[in-house]
Amino acid sequence: MLGINTHPKWKAIRGGSRQYIAPMTAPYRDRIHRDSNIASVARGESGVMLHFGAGPSGTEAPMTFDQVVFACHGDQILPLLEAPSEREREVLGNFATSLNATCLHTDTRLLPRRGRSRASWNYNLGLDAPDAVTVTYHMNRLQSLDTAEDYCVTLNADGAVDPTKIIQQMFYEHPLYTRAALGAQARWGEISGQNRTHFCGAYWFYGFHEDGLNSALRVARVLGVEC
Repeated sequence: MLGINTHPKWKAIRGGSRQYIAPMTAPYRDRIHRDSNIASVARGESGVMLHFGAGPSGTEAPMTFDQVVFACHGDQILPLLEAPSEREREVLGNFATSLNATCLHTDTRLLPRRGRSRASWNYNLGLDAPDAVTVTYHMNRLQSLDTAEDYCVTLNADGAVDPTKIIQQMFYEHPLYTRAALGAQARWGEISGQNRTHFCGAYWFYGFHEDGLNSALRVARVLGVEC
């Protein structure tokens, strides 16, 4: 990732990465629960019980499963776990996230002036931004967009984007890679697969979509799925 001539060749899914969700979930589409407010997760010898808080349809009855997979940010898990083990506290307590203001826009001033200098990720220097990293994704390159106009996604622009060229503004949480977090990544095997509980997510690796998939495959193999 950090080499000069060793960059991987990126592949894009036509229509965006969200396109793989529908065919992947088709076999169990009728069993997916959305917008469920999970209040706590209790584990025992006979199974895992999910307790729910109030949601759009009221408070749901608890549900029991054989196993539970936490596919969320690492720092979101401990507040949900009833009676986490000391080792789970040690490992998961080292993960954190950063909140990044995200802007989809067409303001090419946030890209290098020379077209050949534009990369998939472009760090912006000289902006009056806070301590947060300011970076602009060139979506035409990342998603192979065949459009006359350049589409960009900028993190933490802090007012640098022309308001007339803003398409949408959002806030995202991204894994925060501290030295403690990197050390915790190596301890996945100490807690995942223990006590009917499994952990996956891009934060266990470099934070990309591919890392999320790789992490999920690792859990699937532990559960006996050939992949």
